[in-house]
Amino acid sequence: MQETILRNKKSLLLIIMAFIFIIIMLSLSHCLLIHFNHLKQRNYGKTIDGPIKDFLDIKPEIYVPIVPNEEPEPPAIEIPLHERANSIPILAYHSFMWKQDRQKYAKDDKYTMNIEDFDEQLNYLYQNGYHTIDYRELYQWLKGEIELDNKSFMITIDDGNISAYHLALPVIEKYNYSAIIFVIVGRLKPTSIAYDPQTVGFFGDDIVKDIEDHHKAITLGSHSTYLHATIDGKNPMEVLSYEDLLNDLSVSKQRLNTDVFAYPFGMYNEAYLNATKNAGFKMAFTFKPSGRARRTNGVYEIPRININSEVSFRKFKRLVETDW
Repeated sequence: MQETILRNKKSLLLIIMAFIFIIIMLSLSHCLLIHFNHLKQRNYGKTIDGPIKDFLDIKPEIYVPIVPNEEPEPPAIEIPLHERANSIPILAYHSFMWKQDRQKYAKDDKYTMNIEDFDEQLNYLYQNGYHTIDYRELYQWLKGEIELDNKSFMITIDDGNISAYHLALPVIEKYNYSAIIFVIVGRLKPTSIAYDPQTVGFFGDDIVKDIEDHHKAITLGSHSTYLHATIDGKNPMEVLSYEDLLNDLSVSKQRLNTDVFAYPFGMYNEAYLNATKNAGFKMAFTFKPSGRARRTNGVYEIPRININSEVSFRKFKRLVETDW
């Protein structure tokens, strides 16, 4: 009897072990099936049709991870027709002084602006949603390649007087605006003099380098090499040959590595205009006649609005806001 019970226990144990073995094998088979299906999906484009040995003999290609595409640039904002600019105000300034200094040293010089008035003008534009554009945007707009909104404008400063660097530049940057400063290259010296309202001073190479290195919103343009002067009381364009004009402009362009030029005194003739083109300038600015820039002007006869101390704040607002 006891022997029978022992045999039954052994049989039961064998059955249980067999059952456990079957379960383990089924689980292992299931895992292997999942694993090889996963390998099949990742086999770099190959299809496993043969036995597993054939699959293991396949030499995988070099795996190149998939890099997500860069975020696409946001689409250009479509400017509603009624907000598109028909003309652009390009403001032209020259030199600056604190009001109290100007009363002492330059009271009768209309081309010297009170820096307080300049700040008031830019603050008004900033508070009313106006934004500066650079010369590249203006070029594209003049060519009809892009549209600009009617809150667009430009700041330009002629001559390279050191007050533009010491007084005007901080005001421009305070409002996160950009500007073009047109430099008379023949007046550049290695080192600029310290700012002194009693002394007329111009940019030196040190200021040019500092602007190029640290003031990226400021573009340096050419105001010629030696043409901002008179010869026997006449404008150089009336006296010099085309070759002389071309040489002067070529030197100034190379010295500043710039694409933009402003005619001294805002005056030009056909020879002057052709010399500007052939010197390699992309654009040229004038203010004779004064006015807002339009697409009909072309890129070598871009008018500007001369802003000086005789322009009242009320008139300034009208010049900027009215499409005249």
